[in-house]
Amino acid sequence: MKDRINEIRNAIVEYCKENLNEQYKDMSLDLLAKIEQKDGELLTSSRCDIWVAAILNMVLEDAEMFKRSHPMYITKKAFSEKTGVSSKTIKSKSDALRALFEGEETVVAEAAVTAENTVEVVQAEEVKVEATKELTEDETKSAKYKALMGLAHEDLPFEDRLDYFKQAMAVAEEMIVDRENTTNYWNNESARPYMIAAQDLATLLMNNKNHKEAREMFELLLKMDENDTQGNRYKLINLLIAKNDRKAVNDLFARFKNEDSAQWDYFKALYYFKNGNLYFAKSAIKDGVEKNKYIGLFLMQWTAALRMSGSVIDPVLYTEATYYYNENFALWKSTKGALKWLVNAVIK
Repeated sequence: MKDRINEIRNAIVEYCKENLNEQYKDMSLDLLAKIEQKDGELLTSSRCDIWVAAILNMVLEDAEMFKRSHPMYITKKAFSEKTGVSSKTIKSKSDALRALFEGEETVVAEAAVTAENTVEVVQAEEVKVEATKELTEDETKSAKYKALMGLAHEDLPFEDRLDYFKQAMAVAEEMIVDRENTTNYWNNESARPYMIAAQDLATLLMNNKNHKEAREMFELLLKMDENDTQGNRYKLINLLIAKNDRKAVNDLFARFKNEDSAQWDYFKALYYFKNGNLYFAKSAIKDGVEKNKYIGLFLMQWTAALRMSGSVIDPVLYTEATYYYNENFALWKSTKGALKWLVNAVIK
């Protein structure tokens, strides 16, 4: 059971590092510890990624992050896609976990979103916000940012959403208090609202096939964070390979030359295949399959056979494969001969 707990803990830390912050990480790990005390064996009854999603879901629900007024607002659907677990399963497992604490007032350490766009965790104490308190200038900006982000995520026409995201970015830019470290903005929490809005805007542009503008936005974000904590390189490389901008692709591969993920290997394999360099393509796909065979199975659409085989599925790798497939299958499909080559390369 200890191995499973550690696996869940590591996955929570990784998710929070890429998508949230230290406070959410601490809240999630605190909840995990409480669950372990109550009934740790329960966490061995389903895949690791399912319990990770359920625990995070409880924390985000209690922090009201699924409400449009939250500065880091995310929809249930988007959260499901990020974790690779269906909304129905997340709800079912969250309900099962909450049942462990039936009758207890506090399950997750209580959190309140303050006007400075942070979530304060007060050790099992209620956070009290004075409704009569007069808003400061920063608080007013934060409130405006939340409202604009909420509107930008509404089911509205593209142009309206685009305008709201741009307005939110303009407000968020005014909220940045320290501009000295211009290559590592993500570590500056006051800059995160801007970067979150910019990433959401870039994704909106990309989904609407405004590829030139999306590329510019992702490149800006990579300049703002040399470590690319948000993972913008995975969307940018998709755009670059689609356009077959060889210099830009090779520059990005060189910048992240120490990238050791299976996703990066699959991107390399596709790019080299597209450009007729089969030696490097075969080498890259070999590395990718060794690290995560599920990505290849997803791309070949053989996952049903995998599930029916009764094989033990690694939940972390499976989640990664789900994400990669959802984001990049269209790119592979649009590259003539790529999927057929992939089948032959994987089988051999």
